[in-house]
Amino acid sequence: MICRAEGEHDQTKVAEAEEADSEEAVPEEADETTPAAMAAKFAGIENKGLRAELLETEFAALLARVEVAEVASASASAQNVTLKDQALRLSADFENFRKRTLTEKAALSDSAKFKTIESLLPVIDNFELAKGNLKVETEEALKTQAAYEQLYKQLVDIFRNLGLKVVATVGEVFDPEVHDAIMQEPTAEFEDGVVMQEFRKGFTFNGSLLRAAMVKVAQNDDATGAEVKKSADETEAADDVETSD
Repeated sequence: MICRAEGEHDQTKVAEAEEADSEEAVPEEADETTPAAMAAKFAGIENKGLRAELLETEFAALLARVEVAEVASASASAQNVTLKDQALRLSADFENFRKRTLTEKAALSDSAKFKTIESLLPVIDNFELAKGNLKVETEEALKTQAAYEQLYKQLVDIFRNLGLKVVATVGEVFDPEVHDAIMQEPTAEFEDGVVMQEFRKGFTFNGSLLRAAMVKVAQNDDATGAEVKKSADETEAADDVETSD
């Protein structure tokens, strides 16, 4: 029993000793004025400066990238302006080419029509000649004349729609641009230099002379303007009646 009491007493001492050691191990409040604290503080400041330098380096690199991007953007803008200018030039060139092609096509078409109609003018001459020589004495001849006039009217309408136009002659002042004077005759019915008779019709095609009219020109220095106007009006009235027929 004595031994057991001594053992418990020893354990109690050991526990007290461990408690005392643990109390001594609790650190006191740190003092910032100590050399260790000052060294740690300076070490923290040094680390913050390093981070600031790193941030400055990254910021400088970012600014450099921004400058590069701005230069690239300016280059792209200049290239865009150049490409847009080239596109406008190409569009203008294409439009000019299209207009030139249309003009050449129209000119080629007019040239083909011109030559075709020119080759058919003798047909009109033959119709005019037949009209002057046709004598209506019987009912059969009247039917023939009606058929002829209908056919001739269709032919004239076709040529007119294609751009063919008859050159004015009788009663007009002689114009060497559209008239071909094959003879001249003294007369008191027309003023001097006025066309008094037509031998062959002249034609223009879309404003261009296709064939000059063969005419006879009056020679008279005494004819008055009233007489000339009267003759011209009578001729125009006759032409209107012929056209309506």
